[in-house]
Amino acid sequence: MNLEKYGYKKFSELITAIRLFDIQKQPNGVYIKNKTPKNPPSKPQGNQATPKPPINHVSIITGKIDIIVCAPEADVVLWRLDGNKKVRHDGDMIFYGQTHSADGLIHLEIHEIFTYFSCTLPDDDSIQYVVLTASSQSDTINHTKLLSVVIEQAEQQIFETQYELNDNDAKSMLFLALCRKADGWQIVSHHQMLKNDLRQLCQVFGVEVDD
Repeated sequence: MNLEKYGYKKFSELITAIRLFDIQKQPNGVYIKNKTPKNPPSKPQGNQATPKPPINHVSIITGKIDIIVCAPEADVVLWRLDGNKKVRHDGDMIFYGQTHSADGLIHLEIHEIFTYFSCTLPDDDSIQYVVLTASSQSDTINHTKLLSVVIEQAEQQIFETQYELNDNDAKSMLFLALCRKADGWQIVSHHQMLKNDLRQLCQVFGVEVDD
C-alpha cells in the first residue's frame, strides 16, 4: 500500500482490523500482508465524511482494552490523572520515553504509522481520568491532517472515530478521555486543539520537567 498515492484516510479504514495484517515499511510505501485471522474479518466501512461522529458500541467499560491511534509524525501520550486532573507521579505519563507504567497496567508500542496502548483500566479510585493527547514533532499539529482512533476489547471493536487536524496554530490535541463512573469507565471523544507543545502539556498535567 503506497501511502502517498492512497493517503492516510485509506489506511485508517484498515486500522480497525490492524491485527489481521503484517505491516512492513518499504522504500516505495508500506507493505501489508494478511495474517491468518482467528475470526473472519468484518466487512470494511463504506466511505464516510471526515471527521465522522464517534461510533461507540458501549456506554460503560471495565477491564482491559486496546487503543490503536493512527497519527503520523505525532507523539501520542497517555496520561492517568487524579480528581484534580494532575498525574499522581511521573509514572502516570506513558509516552515514547516511558513505554509502560510501574504497575504494569499500561504498555505502549510505537510503530511507523500507528501507536498501540494495551491498557487495563484501574480499580484504584485515585485515578479518575485516562486522557490521550497527540503533539507535533515539528511546529504545529496540522501536518498530521487526520487522526484515527480505534478501541477494542476482547478482539471486538467498541469505539471508532476520526479527527481532522486543521488548526494552523495548535501544537497538540486532546482527542480522547476515559472518565471514571460509579460502575466503570465512560469513553468521551474530544476535539480540543491546544497551543501547548508536549513540554508545556507536562507542566499542565503536573509532570516535572528538567530545564
